[in-house]
Amino acid sequence: MDSGDRPGPRQSLIHHRDPAFTAASGEVLRTAGQHITTTSPKTPPRNAICERITGTLRRELPDQT
Repeated sequence: MDSGDRPGPRQSLIHHRDPAFTAASGEVLRTAGQHITTTSPKTPPRNAICERITGTLRRELPDQT
């Protein structure tokens, strides 16, 4: 993979409705050119599922290569 194969900078941020994401932090990201997408109020958290899959891949893939 050479530098021409790398994707460009990320243009969007998806976050849940946590009080840690304030209007001020949203404005900082918008001025940096980020598009903010907020999840629906009843959306279940996906972080635990993603972390479990990532951990499994990190443990199992090196054994297969």
